Amino acid sequence: MKHLVVGRVAEVHFNPVSKTAFKIIEMPDGHIAGKKREGSRTEGKIAEFKDGKLKIYTDGGVPTVILVDSSTNIVLSDNSPGTLENLKTDNNMKAYFSPITNIAFEIELQEP
Repeated sequence: MKHLVVGRVAEVHFNPVSKTAFKIIEMPDGHIAGKKREGSRTEGKIAEFKDGKLKIYTDGGVPTVILVDSSTNIVLSDNSPGTLENLKTDNNMKAYFSPITNIAFEIELQEP
């Protein structure tokens, strides 16, 4: 069995008598049983992206740092899928992230 990540959502099937799990499905971050879950949200301009850390300046000029990894879904302004290479300084964006792990589950890049 692969390792489960703390803070991630999982669907668990178990025997109700013994309480023993017989199937564990790790859901993509940002989902509960296929439905997008509420999380924290921030938006602004990308100040820096380095070593998995995305620094964002909000409209009020307050810097926010969230974590980005291979599970993060990047969506370009035309709604096509993007990659980590699309995260460029000064891009306008919205990020939805787990308040537990601080890992972004979705980043929407917007028109400048």
